[in-house]
Amino acid sequence: MISADGGISTLRRVVEALGGRLEVIAHLPEGDIRICQSGNQNKRN
Repeated sequence: MISADGGISTLRRVVEALGGRLEVIAHLPEGDIRICQSGNQNKRN
């Protein structure tokens, strides 16, 4: 079983290998939160 962080890291590597960039955004009623690579909240709209 792959941990959530391991799965995201793997997905990030695949996306970057294809020339892209992975972003994780949580859409909440109060606004959006972008999750940084370090796991910290980056922005709330």
